[in-house]
Amino acid sequence: MTPRQKAQDILTVLGSVEAEHRTLQSLLLRHQESLVGLDFSSALGVLEDFARRTCRHRRVEEDDLLPVYSKLSEVPPDGEPEIFLQEHREIEEQLDSLLTAARSISPSGDRRAVAVLVEQAARLRVAIEQHIRREEKTLLPALRAQLAPK
Repeated sequence: MTPRQKAQDILTVLGSVEAEHRTLQSLLLRHQESLVGLDFSSALGVLEDFARRTCRHRRVEEDDLLPVYSKLSEVPPDGEPEIFLQEHREIEEQLDSLLTAARSISPSGDRRAVAVLVEQAARLRVAIEQHIRREEKTLLPALRAQLAPK
């Protein structure tokens, strides 16, 4: 594969990463809506789909984008590659905790347990939104600028 083809492949991945960001945000909101509606089966199904997609999305970022980004001559101070990796780890920990709690909730719908789940999902959503903003402000534009045909 030529460097030009590789650059084009990465640019294509950038577009799919941005689209997946919107999908992940939507899925997490659907999970919360299902919880509030006491539809625990749907809430868990959506959350498990979210977890699968998040894992796949993280691999793409870590395997395809961050290695290229790490080689750029200049990255902004709030866009160091390690920051993205740390945020991925934190999101993964929060997601694992939320999945554990969601899988253990009783179908009777203990209101306290539901409130705790909604709160956990909200914290995860904030972490993900902050992470997405950082990526879309630093990582993705820097890659586009470096790889775009000149």
